Amino acid sequence: HLNNVWYFCSPSGAMKTGWVNTGDHWFYFSPSGAMKTGWVLEKGCWYYMSESGAMKTGWVQTDGKWYYLDESGKMLADTVTPDGVRVDKNGVRVNGITE
Repeated sequence: HLNNVWYFCSPSGAMKTGWVNTGDHWFYFSPSGAMKTGWVLEKGCWYYMSESGAMKTGWVQTDGKWYYLDESGKMLADTVTPDGVRVDKNGVRVNGITE
């Protein structure tokens, strides 16, 4: 933790980047090693990291909009979620439409 930014180092002291699994949660660290929060675009897929940095799954609300993240954390878009709710091309829940 340095200047309100979290980093993750291996037991050897090497700073980690990319995806890190702590056993309980997945976290994402930028190429500079800084832990990411909020939306992360990785290899064409969107993920949402909580304020603690932990990857979220299921329904999340941000900026007044609802999004669905599958069990691997990827945001679903232009489809129907496992619980039968339609999400648009931007991944936003389409209110009132269930299938």
